[in-house]
Amino acid sequence: MDSTPSTEHALMDGEHRAVLHWAEEAARRLLRARPFEDCAYAIDVLTHLARSHFAHEETEMHTMGYPGVSAHILDHRKLLDELARLRACLAAACGSVSGRGPRRALVERLSAWMLPHIEGHDGGYALWLRRRAPGASRTADTSAAIRGSPGERPGPPKGRQG
Repeated sequence: MDSTPSTEHALMDGEHRAVLHWAEEAARRLLRARPFEDCAYAIDVLTHLARSHFAHEETEMHTMGYPGVSAHILDHRKLLDELARLRACLAAACGSVSGRGPRRALVERLSAWMLPHIEGHDGGYALWLRRRAPGASRTADTSAAIRGSPGERPGPPKGRQG
């Protein structure tokens, strides 16, 4: 069951699923009282994926002339700062004698980390795209086809003969 909020922007939604998967993985590792290195690895992967996803979004927004790009970029920076704070708190949570309390707080923060951004900023951008140009979701599908997905061969955009 996929509980990732949909923006109806195929490429963005796929990237959101990957990023949120690693947020969930980091939370699982914390709940299972995994060693610091295991938890830190999950947060490091999450941070890497988030940076890559944010860069992709920002590039697309600049290309499309999105008027809300500056506020969106600022929110990306805040999300990355929050991940850095979570990573810094991780050592204390993993080394805590009581263990469960600090870990539980980190799990709650990780679980909700990016959802408001997806539902607000990303949803707003996707809506702007749909209102601006009918067929904008095809642009996202075309972008995905050109970039290719793991296990897929890039090909012509769907719906075109070539």
